[in-house]
Amino acid sequence: MLISLWAAKRIDQKNLHIIGFSLGAHVAGFIGKLFAPIKVPRITGLDPAGPEFISKPPYRRLDKSDAEFVDVIHTESNAAGTWQPLGHVDFYPNSGQEQKGCKWYDFPCSHKMAYKFYTQSISNPAKFVGLRCDLYINEFDKKFENCRKEEIIVMGHGANPHVHGMCNTILNERGFSASKCQEWKPNINTCTKTPDAFMGFIADSQIGGIFSLRTNSKLPFARNMTDYPAIQ
Repeated sequence: MLISLWAAKRIDQKNLHIIGFSLGAHVAGFIGKLFAPIKVPRITGLDPAGPEFISKPPYRRLDKSDAEFVDVIHTESNAAGTWQPLGHVDFYPNSGQEQKGCKWYDFPCSHKMAYKFYTQSISNPAKFVGLRCDLYINEFDKKFENCRKEEIIVMGHGANPHVHGMCNTILNERGFSASKCQEWKPNINTCTKTPDAFMGFIADSQIGGIFSLRTNSKLPFARNMTDYPAIQ
């Protein structure tokens, strides 16, 4: 039906935005594939499901080729979700693991935070920004390295489609902001207070990569950008 509406120009082709949570994130990707060779403007994956999808080829899961801009928020990468970067820009709030206010064993709690963060990114004009990082993954270790601070990356609905990469995101009262670091690993912080990217509703499609940020344990999830603690 969506393709029929698209072909009949019954929907705004320039602003079509498909959003999916967990398994729905991959469904969003499959919908995008159905439009090929045409690409829908945007797909947002909210903590895409990991089991049965990890290391699958792009045609079996959500992939950045499914839309002109694919932004992904990873909130529970160890069990329900995945560490694997899937979009043009991938955000990892609180390093993509146990979320603030969730117990380490309650992975559904962290999993569900993805859509809660995204919802707040719509209602919070202050935005979510993050640090651009290189994500290093092997069988025994997952960590962010070379987190850099030069530019602003937005997480969430306002994500910039022209900025690509991965981001370890700091959530603050100014918004969901993530910054780049020289290095990110447990107990080592080389990040400055300069925001680099916003996560969520206003994520910038011009910025890409891996980004990281932290959050509060309850509403408002965003922290005060002018006084947030060092990443640890």
